[in-house]
Amino acid sequence: MALARDPDAGGAAFCLGQMQGGNVSPEEAYSTFLYMDEMYNVRGGGTNAGYVAVMYQQLLSRAPDTAGLNYWVQRLDAGERRKAISDSIWLSPEKYNVRVQDAFSLLLGRSASDAELQ
Repeated sequence: MALARDPDAGGAAFCLGQMQGGNVSPEEAYSTFLYMDEMYNVRGGGTNAGYVAVMYQQLLSRAPDTAGLNYWVQRLDAGERRKAISDSIWLSPEKYNVRVQDAFSLLLGRSASDAELQ
């Protein structure tokens, strides 16, 4: 759960309707939660550093390294939108590797090798 809470009935119905109607993919629906005000204010504590830390945990399953944290916070401080930041992390090679590892674990019950990740 991106927002770390159960969905309200209206929000869940809207998202499901959008997906069932072919207006958005499940990935697109999920990604919209990543830059919502609620994600920033509640999960991220209302700070750019908190938001970046949540993005790393949510998408990469790890805490941010100092260089990565500073990089993304500087971009946010300079006025870049949260959507651009979450999209960049969502589409990163590291997130791709996380997706592949998750698929291997779920479907094959094992980790992907370095060669399989390539």
